[in-house]
Amino acid sequence: GVGWGITVAMAIFLPPMALLVLSASEASIRDMAGGGQGSRLFYHTLQGCCGSEGFEKHLGTDSKAGLWLFFALMVLVQLLVTPTLFLSPRLWKTYMEFAEVTFFTVGLGLQLRANYPEYANESLFFGRLE
Repeated sequence: GVGWGITVAMAIFLPPMALLVLSASEASIRDMAGGGQGSRLFYHTLQGCCGSEGFEKHLGTDSKAGLWLFFALMVLVQLLVTPTLFLSPRLWKTYMEFAEVTFFTVGLGLQLRANYPEYANESLFFGRLE
């Protein structure tokens, strides 16, 4: 029922929410003073076991780590929602849920892309904006 659905949703989304709350310190003066990189607690915690250049590029700030975690969860939700189009093709609610998840996943992917310096001032449609 609804109770289990809410419990499962909370179990899935509470860890990334905690990471986003943690990344709210990204804008603090103390964290921005370190070369403008923001909070890197997630990276520094896992640096010993996973301290490679690629790890730092993609998960070097708490903000990127939170976005990657949310993006991975949304891709998982997208994979779970897509088969419902074939299971109940006559229900409009199925298409609405699919559209909501798709727009959210695409938007989150664009937000994640925008967090990389090589894509600064760049548009998917108009190229480099200078």
